[in-house]
Amino acid sequence: MRLNQVHATILDELSYHVEGISFNRLASKLHGKISRVTLIKALDTLAKNNIVSIERDNFHSQKKIFKLSSKIKALIEEMRVHEETTLKDPMNELTSLIHIYSNKIRETRDDVLKNYLKLRLSKLVSNLILNIL
Repeated sequence: MRLNQVHATILDELSYHVEGISFNRLASKLHGKISRVTLIKALDTLAKNNIVSIERDNFHSQKKIFKLSSKIKALIEEMRVHEETTLKDPMNELTSLIHIYSNKIRETRDDVLKNYLKLRLSKLVSNLILNIL
């Protein structure tokens, strides 16, 4: 499976909801970025590839809760530490962040995770450059 920017955006949003998030809440958080139809299709693809898990809500039987898989969750938590350091001093830490990401991409065997790391780094570097300018 090859991830695209839509998948990366969804994974980034899910990373902020450790206990999981319902479809409607996720759709409202991503309103203006991803349409509901695209969101349904992307979540289905991510679930089929075991990147996102889907659980039933204990209180509402029809409500589905979406959560990140443990491997993606651990990867994001590990990389956030380096990202926070870079945000404190972007001019001096940007090269270090790129180096850390490239090493992590080389270490990772899972192609989906590699692809996600590349998309995440691309978005992060773009945002940092815009903030510097």
